[in-house]
Amino acid sequence: MPIGVMTQLHDDKVVKALQTDAKRIRENTAALLDCMSEFVVLIREDFTVEYMNKSAASIWKGILGQPCYQVFMGRRHACTDDCPLRAVMEGSWEGRLFQKQIRDRHVEISAVPFKGYKNEHLALLVMRDDTQRKELEERLKRLNEFMSQEIRS
Repeated sequence: MPIGVMTQLHDDKVVKALQTDAKRIRENTAALLDCMSEFVVLIREDFTVEYMNKSAASIWKGILGQPCYQVFMGRRHACTDDCPLRAVMEGSWEGRLFQKQIRDRHVEISAVPFKGYKNEHLALLVMRDDTQRKELEERLKRLNEFMSQEIRS
C-alpha cells in the first residue's frame, strides 16, 4: 500500500475516534443535565433560548428558539439595564444569584458566561424553583400580621 493511502487510513481512524469521543461527551453531558431537578437553560447572544434540560422543558414547553424576554418575562422587547443576562453576555457578571418571578414560578437563578462548541457566547442559567418557599413565607407573613392584630385587640 502506498504511504499516502496508509496516512489517509490512519487519519480516518483518528477522525472516527474523535467523532466517537465527541458523541460520548455530548450524550454524557445531556444525561447529566437531564437528571438534574434544577432548570438548566442556555441563552444565545440574541437572547434566544438555545437549550433546556428535561426539567425546564417539562415546565416551559415549546420555547426553544423563542426570545427569553418574551417567554420568561412576557415582554415584547429585550430587557434593558435590569437584565443580568446582558451583563453575563458582556462579561461583567460575577455569577451572583438573583431572584425572578417567571410566569407563575419564583426562581433563584445563577447565570454564568458559557462558550458554545462553535465558540459562540452564551449564558448558562441554572434555576431552582423557589415557589413553595415563597408561598410559605407569604403565609407566615399573613399569619404574623393576623396574630399581631389579635394581640392588639
